[in-house]
Amino acid sequence: MSDSSTTRQPAYQLLLHSDEVPVAATAMRLLISDEVHQRQIRRLGREDLCALHAAPQEGGRLTMSLGPEQGRITSSAVSCCLMTCDANRLANADPAAS
Repeated sequence: MSDSSTTRQPAYQLLLHSDEVPVAATAMRLLISDEVHQRQIRRLGREDLCALHAAPQEGGRLTMSLGPEQGRITSSAVSCCLMTCDANRLANADPAAS
């Protein structure tokens, strides 16, 4: 009989297609470089980067099991990266195209 109360399930499952992995890795690198003073954030970011280098499973998908802290860090990293991409796209938009 196993004690399921001591077995912790990951809080989050991150499923990425092969073309999404480089975007997630870039997001983690940007967050780590922006939060140099935060050791915990850097440690969690490096753990995520290591997991992102794993071989994809069947169908070209990569599945990462994330704890609550990693889930928050990953979500923050991707959100910041997307906001930066949107800001850059708007800054470089052709005003005549509007």
